[in-house]
Amino acid sequence: MENFFNYVKPELVIMIPALLALRWLLQKWFVKKVCYVIVYVVGIVLSVLYLVFNNLYESHIILTIISGIIQGLLVSFISVLIKRRNNNASN
Repeated sequence: MENFFNYVKPELVIMIPALLALRWLLQKWFVKKVCYVIVYVVGIVLSVLYLVFNNLYESHIILTIISGIIQGLLVSFISVLIKRRNNNASN
């Protein structure tokens, strides 16, 4: 799992515990698969917004959006993977 952190921007790592908390809150109201989809969508949207607003004056906005989508997928995947690892370790 440490290999994934090499690809995630350091300022976006803080989203991992936030997405874990969001998933924990959503599990009380939704089915598990719906929680995964919501966590992935929120992760992607927040990453894209963060990167776009930080690179607002650059001319490569499409590359920034693509990078935000990739970063959002990575951060969301790591948060889901952490949760699954904790569940497997406790069993």
